[in-house]
Amino acid sequence: MKNLVIIGGSGFARELTWLIEENNKECLEWNILGYISEPVVDTKLKYPILGDDNWLLNYEQTIYAACGVGNPYLRKKITEKFKDKKNIIFPNLISKCATVNKDTKFGKGCIVCAGTVINVDVEIGDFLLCNMSCVVSHDDIIGDYVTLDPNSNLLGFVTVGSYTEIGTGVQILPGKSVGNSVVVGAGAVVNKNLPDNCTAVGVPAKIIKYNK
Repeated sequence: MKNLVIIGGSGFARELTWLIEENNKECLEWNILGYISEPVVDTKLKYPILGDDNWLLNYEQTIYAACGVGNPYLRKKITEKFKDKKNIIFPNLISKCATVNKDTKFGKGCIVCAGTVINVDVEIGDFLLCNMSCVVSHDDIIGDYVTLDPNSNLLGFVTVGSYTEIGTGVQILPGKSVGNSVVVGAGAVVNKNLPDNCTAVGVPAKIIKYNK
């Protein structure tokens, strides 16, 4: 088995633990060593806290890591610390209960949770966090460090820029573009293109502020 650590100590780290354990039931691939986290952590974590980021930075053998942090910018800040460490590998972790077209183009470090469907001719960048029961339709393009919250639906020919978070239950209509560093609030329906650095909510989605 391959030794793996989970970066993060919150609720999604526990969800990620479950994803890996369920996948191991079908194919015993991952040996979870524990979590990389600051001292204040979720008390329900199943495995030990190994230490903070320095533990992983000082680890010299080959090891696999999964980043269980939901915020796109925090996920980038964390993973950038390890970019020069060739022994640390960020695999793509795709739930065996997700349906993903075999030709989907993934970057590295992507996480796809149970119930999600990723259709044909989809391109995905690095460190996607795709939560439960999302739909990514044909010809969609997703940038780096994107977070798709549960039950979000991207219909055909949708483009989502990097560092963007798509809230729970969001619907993005066919052919629409959502820019970089955008937050789309839960339940919104995106029927027009959204520019970079904004927050949009509602049905239909309307911009309520521009992010710094």
